[in-house]
Amino acid sequence: MGDRYEFIGKLGEGGFGIVHKAIDKTTGKFVAVKFSKQNNNEQGIPARTLREIGILNMVSVSDFVVRLLAIEEINGRLGLVFEFLDTDLEKLINSVPLPPSKVKKYMFQLCKALFDIHGYGVLHRDLKPQNVLFDRDNDILKIADLGLGRSFTLPEHGFYTMQLGTSYYKAPEILLDSNDYYTGPDIWSLGCIFAEMSTGKKLFTRRCYSDVNSQLISIFSLLGTPTEEELPGLTSKLQSSHWQTKHLRYKCQDLAAVFPSLGADGVDLLSKMLTYNPAQRISAGAALEHPYFAELDT
Repeated sequence: MGDRYEFIGKLGEGGFGIVHKAIDKTTGKFVAVKFSKQNNNEQGIPARTLREIGILNMVSVSDFVVRLLAIEEINGRLGLVFEFLDTDLEKLINSVPLPPSKVKKYMFQLCKALFDIHGYGVLHRDLKPQNVLFDRDNDILKIADLGLGRSFTLPEHGFYTMQLGTSYYKAPEILLDSNDYYTGPDIWSLGCIFAEMSTGKKLFTRRCYSDVNSQLISIFSLLGTPTEEELPGLTSKLQSSHWQTKHLRYKCQDLAAVFPSLGADGVDLLSKMLTYNPAQRISAGAALEHPYFAELDT
């Protein structure tokens, strides 16, 4: 099948894969082809690739998840062939301010995508604007890159790696080294994206990649310093000598003043997504029923 695709150039590269832009000669349409990176000691198809294929076969039927078109052997390598979308949400946010009506429309689409993904028993674990593609022809956002995705089963929690996601969008329990989590980290990441669409700026920052402490301070300074009940495990972590936040006590800011364009209902939804205790965060399904979307202009 190697001669079916004419490769044009590289679209992007991550820790586990490389994505190329290509033309499908049988249809004349652009596609995106992802090849997994393979470690020197790996033989055959990497387990993470097989896991990603299994997840994509379930979730890519959603209208708001990037569509997997084919799985092909291309020049001796296994390629995942996706629909081609030429921009992502990060570029969209950085190009023009999004009016409140667009923020609401796109947020509904992302909630629906996450509802579908979680409904198939899958955690995305790396939600960020770069992993949300924009279908400009249909004005639709589509969640992409499930390379870190994992299936989950009952009971509603499982032990997973702590090394997930992109730092700015990580939930506080992940920053505090929890490896027992469910859908909560995805909802937190979606809340960060919600805020970023509203303001055009990342919600939480850190001084450098390794400085988790500064990101926790960024979170606490907006939402207030949580109690042990609000964020289980906080006290034991802050007792460690290298955590300087134990002496800092912040009060929650007025979110309505920080995010005026969201209105009262939008601020309420955002606060429910950014609840400290992951067990108390709103689910994607409940978010779809929130009053914020009651007068959605589709």
